[in-house]
Amino acid sequence: YRSDGVFSEADGLGVVLDNFKAAMNAVLDDVDGRIRLSVLYNDLATPAGSLTTDDVLGDFTWNQTPPLSDSFNVVRGGWTDPSPTSLYQLVDYPEVRIDSPDGMESAETVNLALVQSPSQAQRLAKTRLQRQLFGGTFEADFTITAWKFQKGDTIRFSFAPLGWANKLFRIATMQIQVDGRV
Repeated sequence: YRSDGVFSEADGLGVVLDNFKAAMNAVLDDVDGRIRLSVLYNDLATPAGSLTTDDVLGDFTWNQTPPLSDSFNVVRGGWTDPSPTSLYQLVDYPEVRIDSPDGMESAETVNLALVQSPSQAQRLAKTRLQRQLFGGTFEADFTITAWKFQKGDTIRFSFAPLGWANKLFRIATMQIQVDGRV
């Protein structure tokens, strides 16, 4: 990824970080007390490991799809045009869209102030749109075997009650308990 831009001392740290994260399709988080920047990419071919039904302790919650109000099927916004005619102003990049499950357009605006290429802006928008297509969440307490994974890891999950065999999941959040539960 390439990023160009100027900030002033008056710009808040959050604004600066959000612009850099957007320009490289990244997330900034805290993993075990260490700040980590992770560039998001298609890593589904290289899962970090596997979990099975035997690793789940007790009840679970499976939300197959997020509510339509929390999803979008169009990403549009602007990129910074460095040409003499635009003078570093935001210009619209070609929007990226997919068919909507309810037939209605639901757009998310993503302005990429540190991106100076319409094709890079469009690729970043497409990646954002593709990621939100897989919004299902599975929540449960796991055995100590889940300690070997970190937030952001992709895993294979075989779960007999729902008929899954090596279904791919990304760990969105995790908490390690004193009693060994994850």
